[in-house]
Amino acid sequence: MELKESGLPADLAAARTRVETWRANGRPRRHLPREMWEMAADLVPEHGVYQVCRALRLEYYKVKQEAENRHASKGAIRSKRNKPKPVFVEVMAPQNASPIAGPSLGCTIELADESGHRMTIRSTAVDVAVLVTAFCGAQQ
Repeated sequence: MELKESGLPADLAAARTRVETWRANGRPRRHLPREMWEMAADLVPEHGVYQVCRALRLEYYKVKQEAENRHASKGAIRSKRNKPKPVFVEVMAPQNASPIAGPSLGCTIELADESGHRMTIRSTAVDVAVLVTAFCGAQQ
């Protein structure tokens, strides 16, 4: 599926023109010059790997690897591998704590912040205010 030239940002359109001109002026199946890979890698932080690969008709993983190598020190490439994994934390109530609403009644509290992180608390004896404060990042 071709992208329309008019729908591309100016820098991607210029890069696409440069790559297509190189392809048109040479014999088929030759390797893309290093400078073209570097040009593609430089576009990745602003446009993302997928959009660059699609606009320039380049192999996704090669562009991604080049961008990671080129921008490793800058931290400009976001990857699922770099995201912290969710962690389960179980908070045990102290032995001498008395239930808030009685032994048979409990409460469920669900928290969510702007970034989409969620926390669910089901308990009868936990100091909920401390957990909510810790989740929200507020200082006591």
